[in-house]
Amino acid sequence: MNTNNCSQSTPHCTDICGCVDWAKPEEWTPHFSESFTDARTVLTYGTLDTISTEPVVLCTLGKCRKCGKQICVGGVAESIGSFDDFMTRIAENAARGEETLSAETDMAVIALLHEEDREAGMNWLYDRYLRESFELRERDFNVRIQHITGYSLKLKKFVSTGLYDPYLKLLRTLSLSDIEWLREQYEHRAQTEKELAHQIAEYSGIWDKAAVSTRLFSEAIEIAEAQRPSHTGNTWVCSAEGTTEIQEISNTVYKMKIVITPPADTADPQAWDVRWAVTANMLPSLATFHYIYGKNSGETVHAGRKKNIPSEAGAREYAEGRKKAYAEFFTEEYPPVPETLSYFFSINGVLLPEYTLEDKL
Repeated sequence: MNTNNCSQSTPHCTDICGCVDWAKPEEWTPHFSESFTDARTVLTYGTLDTISTEPVVLCTLGKCRKCGKQICVGGVAESIGSFDDFMTRIAENAARGEETLSAETDMAVIALLHEEDREAGMNWLYDRYLRESFELRERDFNVRIQHITGYSLKLKKFVSTGLYDPYLKLLRTLSLSDIEWLREQYEHRAQTEKELAHQIAEYSGIWDKAAVSTRLFSEAIEIAEAQRPSHTGNTWVCSAEGTTEIQEISNTVYKMKIVITPPADTADPQAWDVRWAVTANMLPSLATFHYIYGKNSGETVHAGRKKNIPSEAGAREYAEGRKKAYAEFFTEEYPPVPETLSYFFSINGVLLPEYTLEDKL
């Protein structure tokens, strides 16, 4: 601090307190603590074009409780640098003793400027608050992009304001006319926002084309790598689960199962149970998930109800009759596929190359 230089360089530093010898800095501190009151900041500069070459004086003026004259605490910067440096220096000085800059302090800073410079000051203040607001939300901006190669791209960004937003606190101190004036000044920012949104959409279109290409190759690979259904080669095979006998035959399109269950109670002659069904021998990749797509109704080709037969011989005769009735389904390894069953032998909507559709009559 250099009060002598300050008082000699600025027109507002007049009628200075004489209670101490200002040439002796050791007398300043006790005098300030005892007598300094009514502090205010005063700024002296030429124009914004000359702040980097001409002196800029920032004083803290107060009044002496003893004599009532002025006490000035100030300093002179011969070359203050850019406009941003100039505004930052003023704001820091105005905020001495405050932990953070407040909206009231910021508006007081703008009031220090020449009237013709206050619009530039508000622009600087807006940009500073905008940077602080962005820093508050930066982590939100960085976690809203989800990309699955060749499948989906989700971009979600949002901005919000609240009492924690420093710029909103500033705006709350302004009059309605001042806020409307500011909004008019920054309409070009809204236009920039729209233009950027269109650029994002344009780049999204580029992604669409690239993703379609990627997806087509991926789907073609899925078709080439698709596992074919296992089958018995149109031969009947038998297995058992306890006393229940299971007979099966299959090819790459159809499978048939006959289940014969003997009576649990030998005293009941009407207890031989025969069940059978002809179903689609669908691709393994669809066998687990076909219910999700609502395709289960097309899986069963033919099915008989539970049949109670009074003897083992009758049950086996009935089973053989079912085999003969549907023998035509089991003459080829790759029989033609009915259109209603084509879903079960297709990957990505494309029928696998070994399969052919049944001719329409």
